[in-house]
Amino acid sequence: MNPHFFLYSAAFTPVTSYDIRFGYEPRSDTEKLKAAKALHKRRHTAAVLMQAHMRAYLGKKRAAERYREWVMAALLCKVQARVRGVLARSRWQKRRLAALTQRCATSVAAAMRGTMGRRRVAQIRSGVSDNRRNEVSVRLFSFLLVSFFPF
Repeated sequence: MNPHFFLYSAAFTPVTSYDIRFGYEPRSDTEKLKAAKALHKRRHTAAVLMQAHMRAYLGKKRAAERYREWVMAALLCKVQARVRGVLARSRWQKRRLAALTQRCATSVAAAMRGTMGRRRVAQIRSGVSDNRRNEVSVRLFSFLLVSFFPF
């Protein structure tokens, strides 16, 4: 028998309405089944949507963690290097200022000693007493301190 017999046969007519002879009869709870199917479809769609949102949240969280790790690995070294540079320059500037202050103090002391020595020699040559000499040297030292360090 030809497998396509029913397709080309004039005796075969497709079932357009429910035919009780072949077991095509409607169920009694059709509306209930349709409502249950619609409810199942809505619940399935809602579950898929919740899963999508949860996966998106977890993916974004993981991406943020990776970004933080990258920042720590890539940028932290640069930030630390800059901070170390700033601190090193600050220390160098403090040392330089200390050395400059020391040189200034040394030059002031040397100038004072030279002036006092020349005055002492001049006093010895002129015969002035020691008390007068000490008074002059204290005044000169005070003047030099005020002129070099006006704070």
